[in-house]
Amino acid sequence: MACQFLGEDFFAARLSLLPVGEALPGLDLTRREAFRSLTRGAGAGMEALMPQDAKLGNNPLFPRRLLLRQVYQSAESANSPKAFTWPTPLVDSAVCWGCGLCENACPHQALKVYLAPREDRRYLLHYPHRCTACGLCQAVCPDKAITGFGAGELPGHVKCFINPAVTTHCARCGGPVKPDQAGQACTRCLAGNLNRRR
Repeated sequence: MACQFLGEDFFAARLSLLPVGEALPGLDLTRREAFRSLTRGAGAGMEALMPQDAKLGNNPLFPRRLLLRQVYQSAESANSPKAFTWPTPLVDSAVCWGCGLCENACPHQALKVYLAPREDRRYLLHYPHRCTACGLCQAVCPDKAITGFGAGELPGHVKCFINPAVTTHCARCGGPVKPDQAGQACTRCLAGNLNRRR
């Protein structure tokens, strides 16, 4: 990823991959931690590598625009992959009804239940760039609709995996209910009625 971002010529000229010896402890890094360590101090390093006439003092937008331009050029390059492989939850679309428990439990906001108004259809969206594949979504799913994790190809211009869900509505608020309870009140509406009676 760093080679593609920086370009092969720049990567080969400026970066050296050293074998990890006994003096350096091995680290088990998540994808997020690896990218954080790669980008730490990137501002100062980029300032040192840029030609003197391109430096614009303390303008923080210039390095960002320069990096964005490099990303766009890499994306448009014929050598860049048309799709990237990401870990993604395996969702059984015949079982998932979009209850939202996995969305609420996800510590990185990598899952979102989305209702497409025109289609009147719910989808479970997965944003893999936020996901650490911790498995919490699978653990909290009450219907075992998430069966594990697999690898999926995501086109470069698409941000999330789209998993269709069984769509049934609460008779009062329109929220999600289990398919066998279609046309009935959801647990939130039922809990609200109990609180009003007390």
